[in-house]
Amino acid sequence: MKKAFTTHIVSFILGVAITLTTVYLISDTKAEPTPEPTPIVIEKEVVKEIPVEVVKEVIKEVEKKTDLEEVVANCKNSCVMIYAYKGDIINQGSGWVYNGYVITAKHVVDGYKKIEVYTDDTSNARTATIEYIDPKLDLAVLKASIMLPSLTLGDSNKLTEGEKLVTITSPKGAQNMVDECIYSGIVSTATEYYMALTDTLIQGGSSGGAVFNYNSELIGMAYVGYDGFAG
Repeated sequence: MKKAFTTHIVSFILGVAITLTTVYLISDTKAEPTPEPTPIVIEKEVVKEIPVEVVKEVIKEVEKKTDLEEVVANCKNSCVMIYAYKGDIINQGSGWVYNGYVITAKHVVDGYKKIEVYTDDTSNARTATIEYIDPKLDLAVLKASIMLPSLTLGDSNKLTEGEKLVTITSPKGAQNMVDECIYSGIVSTATEYYMALTDTLIQGGSSGGAVFNYNSELIGMAYVGYDGFAG
């Protein structure tokens, strides 16, 4: 009985010793550190913002001239006012430039001793001389020291009754007045052939002045300033 007890004691002591030794060994062993997980880096594509220069197109609205304004811009500078002197008598008329010459009505200058031409580009008069006269057409060609653009001749036979025309004349000494008028057809007599114009500013002093269509072409010349007729 004593021997069995002793055996149990020894077994117990050995068990405790082995357990303690195991615990010591376990506690004395350095635990290896657990490796941290490698972070997964996902490269995100960065879209670079490229600065775009916005070019604003500035459209300048150009106001188109009216048809009447176009005729005036093209033709007025080639129209003139004329004064003719004979003693105490002064005759005033109108005219226009063609190929370096001033054209006017014969009755404005014929028989006068001194002729002066006034243009839009200066207030100084230019002296003119008569180069040619056509009594049948009541037309006179003058030469003066002026350099103005030549007007373009049109065809009066292509006019339509009721068509609007433009006159640039100098009625009663008012230089180069612009007026819109209406073509009223052809008046023909045994001795005369001319165009009739209505609603017009053509008055005394307009004789020899220019009549235009809306293509800026000269299609007639004022013939009788106080009646609205043109040749």
